[in-house]
Amino acid sequence: LRVELVADLGRVMTLQGRPTDADAMYERLLTPHPEFWSVREQWALAMLQSGDAAKAITEAEAALVRLPPERFSRTAHARTRLTLSRLYSALGRGEDALAQIAEAVRVRPDDPILHESVAAIVYQVRHDPVGASWRKKRSASRAPPGKYSRSGPSRSIRPSDQTCIRVSLRVVPAA
Repeated sequence: LRVELVADLGRVMTLQGRPTDADAMYERLLTPHPEFWSVREQWALAMLQSGDAAKAITEAEAALVRLPPERFSRTAHARTRLTLSRLYSALGRGEDALAQIAEAVRVRPDDPILHESVAAIVYQVRHDPVGASWRKKRSASRAPPGKYSRSGPSRSIRPSDQTCIRVSLRVVPAA
């Protein structure tokens, strides 16, 4: 099973005007497999866009109970906290967003995507381009060689993440 394909299929179903079918598919998959964080992230985004952020938060919080920050579920736990952080930030719950991303980084300290997300959340919550820029530079310097390295053999940082970071770090002129 290619988890990414399930997330993509859910997006297609939503675009076709079948959000109920997409929700049912996401729920059927995530109930027995809470570790599929990429599917949860897509489902949370769909719920946020449809105005049901409370349901997305409830689902992600319930998943955390089933995903202890231990050896085999550490990534899923951290990425679920990242999803919660993004949801809280979108709803204007800045301190909750910062607390979730801080815990995600504590669980997976060498994950550059989490560190870059800290930069975006810091900027969104505190409107602090200097602090966000510092965190973004720090994330690049913390990336271990190889899998997570921007110059390594493979890139785990998706173009959409890079765009999000670039957009979130733009300096907004003072009014």
